[in-house]
Amino acid sequence: MLALLLLAGGAASAVEPGLAGHWSFDEFNAIHALDGSGAGHHAGLFGAPQMTAGRVGQGLIFGPNDFMDVPNNAEMNSTEQLSVEFWIRPGPEPKPFPLFSKGSMTKAWDLYFDPPAGMNLRLGGSAPQYDHVIRGVLTTGQWTHVAWVFDSTQAKQSLKVYINGEMKQTWDCPGKLLTNRKPLVFGRGGALDEVRMYNVALTADVVRQHFAQPEKLLGREVVVLRVRPVKLWNKPAEKVRLETAVESLAASAKECKVRMFLEYGVDRKIPLQETAITLAPGEVKEFTIEWPAGELRWGFDFVTEVCDASGKLLDRKSDTFFVTRNPYQVGQKSGTAMWGWDEAATQRAREHAVFVRRNYLPLTELMGVNPDNFGKCVPDTDKWYAGQGSAAYANSREGVAALVDACHALGIAIVPYSMSYTSGYYGTKIATEHPDWMAYLANGRFTSGLETRILELMGAFYRHYPQSLEDKALLEAIRKPDAGAGLSIATVNLANKEAMRFHAEQVLAGMKFFKWDGLRWDGHPQVGGPGDPVAMGIPPMFDFDGKPIVPDMAERDRMSAENTRMLKELILKELPDVVFGYNWGLEYAKHGKQRPLDYAECCKDGGMILWESVNRIHAPTSPWHRWKDVADTIADEVEYPKQNGGTLNVGWFPWWLAKDVYAHHLLSVILAARAHLSGAPEFGLSPWFRLAARYSELLYDPAMNRSPEWKQRISVQPAVWWEKYVYERKTAQGVDVLVHLVNPPATEFVVIDGIQEPTIKRDLQVTMKLPAGPPKAVWLISPDLDPQARKLDCSAQGQNLTVVVPELKYWDLLVFQF
Repeated sequence: MLALLLLAGGAASAVEPGLAGHWSFDEFNAIHALDGSGAGHHAGLFGAPQMTAGRVGQGLIFGPNDFMDVPNNAEMNSTEQLSVEFWIRPGPEPKPFPLFSKGSMTKAWDLYFDPPAGMNLRLGGSAPQYDHVIRGVLTTGQWTHVAWVFDSTQAKQSLKVYINGEMKQTWDCPGKLLTNRKPLVFGRGGALDEVRMYNVALTADVVRQHFAQPEKLLGREVVVLRVRPVKLWNKPAEKVRLETAVESLAASAKECKVRMFLEYGVDRKIPLQETAITLAPGEVKEFTIEWPAGELRWGFDFVTEVCDASGKLLDRKSDTFFVTRNPYQVGQKSGTAMWGWDEAATQRAREHAVFVRRNYLPLTELMGVNPDNFGKCVPDTDKWYAGQGSAAYANSREGVAALVDACHALGIAIVPYSMSYTSGYYGTKIATEHPDWMAYLANGRFTSGLETRILELMGAFYRHYPQSLEDKALLEAIRKPDAGAGLSIATVNLANKEAMRFHAEQVLAGMKFFKWDGLRWDGHPQVGGPGDPVAMGIPPMFDFDGKPIVPDMAERDRMSAENTRMLKELILKELPDVVFGYNWGLEYAKHGKQRPLDYAECCKDGGMILWESVNRIHAPTSPWHRWKDVADTIADEVEYPKQNGGTLNVGWFPWWLAKDVYAHHLLSVILAARAHLSGAPEFGLSPWFRLAARYSELLYDPAMNRSPEWKQRISVQPAVWWEKYVYERKTAQGVDVLVHLVNPPATEFVVIDGIQEPTIKRDLQVTMKLPAGPPKAVWLISPDLDPQARKLDCSAQGQNLTVVVPELKYWDLLVFQF
């Protein structure tokens, strides 16, 4: 496995044999604790652990809800040998807690702190004994060095625990460990420093050396302590604030040079600052830069390098940020992971924002927030309930404000989900006061199936919700099958201009009140009628008198486009930077093509078009149940919004069900098609999301188009998927030809669990018949490389150019620069 580096690259300490991860916390940026092993297994932050003076440099103090997690990887799934080493300073912990876990004892192993001064390593596998307890070896408030070493090749004393360099206890544990796809998680109490994990069994001499001389383990005299763009998403008019720091680990004063610069595109650089400094032992030097982006856009790496006086590179680290007006056009999205946000969730606001930030997702979304999506987007009270589907979600001004502020502090756009439907108590009130604003079925019922009496009952229901209901007849009426879709009330007569103006003003007021960065409309303001597909959620609509609202499809298209345009113009007049997304994906494609005017208005200026059926592709009844159908359909469907100036988002990804192989395959075909993914990230996909952020220009530039001409000039051996993924874009420097390579899944049909990893394709030969001279350069971009872009040999023989891709596991991108 090649290293997958998120934040670090270049110089690193010499890797010890079997070292799978080393988290010193000396290189900590409040998003990640960097892995000093060189393997790139950075630990992501959950909660708010506090910095403290460590046994060496800096350590972290963990509360009960604070922990770090390291995505699953092969190096941490050894079955025969395992060593876990760390310094711990316990606090007054009242209860046992999992200090370390790789799944659990039934899945692999976990290590519990056993108050007041003990530990319990629980092993899963063929060993008959689960619990391995040692007591009285830790002291509250004092640093202690601990090493647990497991070696299944030893018949006796296969498990050992060392305390401050001395072996304290052994156990006979025949058998091997289990493996799983769970992350390595550590923290949840006390203070930790110099955490190490090995897939070999450390010897007693090595453990004693690590205890006696911990300060020599890093092997570097000066390190880049952190590198941090303050905001992930930056608007073009803003100055990008960049922070970095270097630290001396030397025993004497050290002269060095610090270089800070930006990288963008494939090989372009922008120098920022170069400074010669002298650092005293243990000294930390911090730097802050404010960079005006000007006309530049897309993804950037902020890089800090430190060299010694002779020019030798000592350390190099980087992190990624965006500059764009529209966060829908770059990177991937954290989809509807949140439903309701009250004061009880306030403490989770920063945790969620950090989770989104560390996965390089520029936008997140809050559902179930408006008191009524149509007519009440600003709450009257500090607390309220919002309806969505068949449920209601608690919200508070304090809770929503905390979430919005936490996202904005880290440069994450946050948008609400909204609909042009009435719902809840306020929707009931509007529907009863303005029956001419509502749409009806042919039988006179509301389009959601609600009769007037049910509306009245729902109004009473909402006045009492969520308290217990004493009126059983009321509760039974609400639960009637024809009472509609849960808390949804009725569809609005979207041809009524007075109603639409009222709706637009309410949406604008809500965006200003909550400081939203945009809006996603589900059931956006389309005028419905006979012939409309039910998939749009708009059955045939009639007015109060039982007449079709707008019989003619073309007229409905024109009126729908007017609605969309009016809403956007009213909002943009006061909030010119907000962005818009719409539910109008593949399952609605026929409807979109029936309404070209409205579809074009939705796509205009980078409007996001959401195809949300991907969470059903694993179902045997899905028309996209074969992987090849999924890949081809996404690739073709991207073209429709792109022709109209929009972007395609694919969601909702079933992260709660999926396995990592499935996730990597699906993301491969999404990236190759130049689509975006909506969903909550898991399975170690952060390197992929960072790549999509850093190289977003090469994935999503609107100037890039499919090129049948270049496709005819290319051949690839052995066979992989590439024919639909050949693009051309013209730049100020010339022409880029981009070829995506996708390794087909091992199974024909889409399955979530049990899918095997694909056979790695080695030494792929990509041959191009040149139109004239050879390219200036050929670049390979891959999430499995360190760094993620590598220049390839591009020597041509006559008119034919052949480049060799050493390995293809899931997805790679070739960039030919002419």
